Amino acid sequence: MNPVRAVHSPLFVLVDPVETTRELLRVILTDEFAGYVTQLTDTGLLLTTLHEARADLVIIEFDTRRPSDLDVVRRLKADPELTDIPILGLIAWAQQPVTCDVLLAAGCSACCAKPFEVDQLISQIRELLPSRS
Repeated sequence: MNPVRAVHSPLFVLVDPVETTRELLRVILTDEFAGYVTQLTDTGLLLTTLHEARADLVIIEFDTRRPSDLDVVRRLKADPELTDIPILGLIAWAQQPVTCDVLLAAGCSACCAKPFEVDQLISQIRELLPSRS
């Protein structure tokens, strides 16, 4: 089901298994960008969700316990209908072997290590969002 939204309100798909992180990001995205947020707890439904309601930006928390997340990013970037959707990868600073280099090689547009500064995150999101004229 496609959400009804204002012409200039971005649609974000947020994938994070931790409810408190999802809520923090939802507040940032709705307050700072007047965006609409679809929340998922894992990447299992990501491709289906994006085909149903095209997002302006996908934000994924990567976890070494879910190696399939990288595969989903690769499949998203290989899909001609979805390939141009930017992806911001979030990683916990202590997690190895998932690094920003690994995420960028898999197809993420940018990477942000947690804990992040909110202003830094907002700046990265602004750079990734398609321009709206």
